[in-house]
Amino acid sequence: LIIMANLFYWAGRSMGGRAEMRDILALVVWLQGLRALAQVVVLVLSYIVPGIAALLALGVSAYGVYILIQFLKVSHGFDSAMQAVGLLVAVIAGLAIGLMALLTLAGFSVGGMSTGV
Repeated sequence: LIIMANLFYWAGRSMGGRAEMRDILALVVWLQGLRALAQVVVLVLSYIVPGIAALLALGVSAYGVYILIQFLKVSHGFDSAMQAVGLLVAVIAGLAIGLMALLTLAGFSVGGMSTGV
């Protein structure tokens, strides 16, 4: 989460955003609290009505992305939500590339057929 918060801060600043690091950290902590509360509700509901719990989990995920985009827009002072969507896509791409590089350095590789067979 700390890496994601830093990426939101630095990538947002490079896109012309004006957020402070404490704003981004508050945003990430607030969203994690909301997600934890939603997970408790989905867990309880899954014992009562599993089908509705699955639909609720899907809706909460979609609404969570919407809230994240709106929070990023407001905290960075972007003019449109599309700038926040671009920031989110850039951060996800950065996290994916960084994770791939880290796993490659750790010695993991793509599985497949071995050449010695």
